[in-house]
Amino acid sequence: GVGIVPGSDALQEWAELELKAKQFAKLLVSAPPLSAAPNVNYAWANAAVEELLRCGVRHFCVAPGSRSSPLTAAIAAHPRAQPMVCIDERSLAFFALGATRGSGTPAVLICSSGTAVANMLPAVIEASQ
Repeated sequence: GVGIVPGSDALQEWAELELKAKQFAKLLVSAPPLSAAPNVNYAWANAAVEELLRCGVRHFCVAPGSRSSPLTAAIAAHPRAQPMVCIDERSLAFFALGATRGSGTPAVLICSSGTAVANMLPAVIEASQ
């Protein structure tokens, strides 16, 4: 494909090249600039998500809550982030453990504050075994 040879149609070859290039361009898309953030919390969340992705994180496991809303929104908006949403923190933590072991890359767990974090402890203990 994408080679001018006898009998080929140059317009079709260019269309094929455009189609292939779009797939690669999607991989190079980054998060919106920090100046586009509606507020400082979202700007910091965007920066954190971008840095985590740069460090190799792909799986973002989210148990949504009001305190984690900026992070959740930044993850949802980023084209390279792979969010997994679950309202049960314990199940989500075990999903993150499986995603980490399966992919060989770290997963991020996000939840609200308080006792929600304690619900993730069984998976953390299992991860250390």
